[in-house]
Amino acid sequence: MAVPPAPDAPERPVETSMHGDVLVDEYGWLREKENPEVIEYLERENEYAKARLAHTEAFQEVLYEEMLARIKQDDADVPWSKGGYLYYDRTEEGRPYEILCRRKGSMESPEEIMLDVN
Repeated sequence: MAVPPAPDAPERPVETSMHGDVLVDEYGWLREKENPEVIEYLERENEYAKARLAHTEAFQEVLYEEMLARIKQDDADVPWSKGGYLYYDRTEEGRPYEILCRRKGSMESPEEIMLDVN
């Protein structure tokens, strides 16, 4: 895979006033997540990074597997109490994101899943 040239983001200053000071961020326009120019620029950055790192793909996979082997994938945080409920995050093997749960009154109560983005 030929490596494309590194993308060069143009400077488009964005001014922000904070406590009477004016802060200027030359690349502040890149925070505009819905801007088609930002999306196109980020796609070019991703293509560039993928091409530059292509020779390390096998090594990346080895590192990823080593890191997974050191993580307890089925786990739960210590619960915290609020408003009569116990809240906690838990993880499940093969699912990359935490699951936010709660139980009413005690950990023996039925689990309610509040948020699961897996």
